[in-house]
Amino acid sequence: MIEQNVKTVKLQGNVPLDFVNGEIPTFDEMKLIAEDIAKKYPNYQNYFINFKFPLTDTSERRNEINYNSLCLFSKSGNSDFRLTLHYNGVSTMNLTLNKNIVGHLGINLISNISPIKVGMTLSQVKKKLGEPSEINNETKESQYYVLNENYQVLGILFIQYTNDTVKSANFFSWNNNFSKEQLSAIDSYIAGDKKLEDLKIKELKDIY
Repeated sequence: MIEQNVKTVKLQGNVPLDFVNGEIPTFDEMKLIAEDIAKKYPNYQNYFINFKFPLTDTSERRNEINYNSLCLFSKSGNSDFRLTLHYNGVSTMNLTLNKNIVGHLGINLISNISPIKVGMTLSQVKKKLGEPSEINNETKESQYYVLNENYQVLGILFIQYTNDTVKSANFFSWNNNFSKEQLSAIDSYIAGDKKLEDLKIKELKDIY
């Protein structure tokens, strides 16, 4: 659906997406769609193309919001389209995600993230967890979003690396108020030093 606003020479629109053969369209493919829209509507100075995706389980009424904004491609004048991620907002909210999203966008079940050990290569981490949800090449840090077995958002696995080798792997949560002891226990599980079933933490089964 394209919403045109001639007075502000701005074109903004929403593009709904879904899985194609079990995969999410790539950001390069989304950019091509945005470029095609700009070619079809060339008489605007600014373009804001928002890509929507069914990120959350809409049957779960306890969700804070029905979160479906995947990313935004925007451009002004003759500039190239710029990508702004929106799905990273899910890591801060009490949400139950669409179970089919697991294994995509760096989203993993907690039962699948261990062990991540200091000294592992990033290629080994990616083989286990896939591409990160977010990566910062300046701070040498990548992030993976972690869900419990009910596909509820638990928090974030932060991996710091040097020379493509894991320097540290730590768990943090914006939406769950874990104690220092609980965070330490989860870190021990991630490192492979504890079993998941030995962690007596309620949120590992239900965050609500």
